[in-house]
Amino acid sequence: MGPFPFFFMAHKVWPTAIACLFAGFFQGVAMVPVVSEIMRVHSHFPDKEQLNDYACGLFTTFYALGDMIGPILGNALYLNLGFAWTCNIIGVIIIFVGMLYIVLC
Repeated sequence: MGPFPFFFMAHKVWPTAIACLFAGFFQGVAMVPVVSEIMRVHSHFPDKEQLNDYACGLFTTFYALGDMIGPILGNALYLNLGFAWTCNIIGVIIIFVGMLYIVLC
């Protein structure tokens, strides 16, 4: 996502902007089937309205938790390692989660 220290790239804005564009696009694509999948997995609920409330609440809770924890951890990484290494660590985490998502789903 950012300037990888071993490539000796100049610090430019455009690689980070393109990476953020791709991350935003693919995050949006990954979010679409989540509530439907939660509803499918927990289809044993007798009341379908309660199931819908449960699925939406579960999704919203964990999405908000990630929105809270992500910037805190990102800032801690940035302060300790700098911008380039923070971008690389986040990029590796995104690749790992993407592979895990492909394998498990």
